[in-house]
Order: sequence, then C-alpha cells, then structure tokens
Amino acid sequence: MSIAFVGGGPRATGILERIVGRADDLAEPVDVHVIDPHAPGAGRIWRRDQDPLLWMNSVAADVAMLPDGSGGPTLAEWVLANRDTLVTDPALREEIARFTPSSFASRSLQSHYLAHVFESTVKARPDKVRVHVHRATVVDVSEHSGLQRLSLDTGEVLEVDDVVLAQGQPDTEPPPDVTALRELRRRPRSALHRARVHRRPRSDRRPRA
Repeated sequence: MSIAFVGGGPRATGILERIVGRADDLAEPVDVHVIDPHAPGAGRIWRRDQDPLLWMNSVAADVAMLPDGSGGPTLAEWVLANRDTLVTDPALREEIARFTPSSFASRSLQSHYLAHVFESTVKARPDKVRVHVHRATVVDVSEHSGLQRLSLDTGEVLEVDDVVLAQGQPDTEPPPDVTALRELRRRPRSALHRARVHRRPRSDRRPRA
C-alpha cells in the first residue's frame, strides 16, 4: 500500500501521526510519501523564515498536534521544556524570554514545534510504515492503470494507491483585473502617461461663449 501527501505541513503530519499510532491495524506495510518544497512538519505556511510579528491566533496552551491522551506535549509544554535550547536561536531569543502558556506564539516558533512532532512521529514508526520525504512540488496528478501518478518538478514520477491533498492554503491565480494592474505597474512612467484614458467629449455639451 502507498500514500502520497501533497503538502507536508500540519495536516499531513497529523494524518501521518495517526497512521503510525494505528500501525497495528494495518494489514500490510505502507509507504508514505510526503511531498513539499519546504521542511516537513511546518510546510510553507509555518516555515521558519517569516516575520516574527506573524503570530498564531490561539494561545500556546491551546495548541496541540497530538491527540488527547497520547501524552504528547502542547506547544506551550514543549516550548517550556526546551526553553534552554530555543533561546540560543537569535531569531527566537526575545520571544522565548517573555514566553508563557498564554502567549501567542510566532509562526517561526510554531514551526519548531511542528518539526518536532514530525520527526518524533517518523522515529516512532514501526518497520511496516516507511516514510519518504520529497523536497519538491507536484506539478501534475493523473490516473494510470488504477494508480495515481504524481509528476514532480524535479522530474521524479511517483505512482501510489492514494493521494491526500494537504496543501493547507494553496496559492491562487489572480483574477484578470489584478493581473492587468500588475502589468500596468511594470510599465515605465512614460508608457503610463500614453496609456491614460481620455474622457470622450459629450455631444450635448455647449460651446463656451
């Protein structure tokens, strides 16, 4: 059996954790492919290289990636347990110094927690669950002979039984009016003056005396 996750952020990490947690129920080995150009666990939305002013909208004590009763730490518990290590990161030093369970963590700090959950899940997996990480982007998905074929931007092609679309917040193509404005902004100022729209004279407008 084989599964591909298109996107390696929290959604994929959470499902992978449940596959590992319920591995005893698997009738056969499973190959799990995690495909994302960004680091697994955090993915694009929660990647570390973001402005520290981008915060989560829940306090750290209420954020947890592991199910109730699993013994896994919340974000707040994990940060407090690893404060001495996290504070050595210059990008996190100020945030960690003032951190409490009621803090709104930055996306960067959350990315460290998500990476921990992903790595811990992979380490805890039994032999029947094999995890393959592909730092790439899926450019096409099609069906061939009952299998799902994924083409990656690296040239690699994967064939799996099932695909989970776990992009979270995917990019969208801008509408035509936004695209037109972007193109207009790229023109030199002289071209903008030539492109000005002139009002057509009204036929009922009286000439001045």
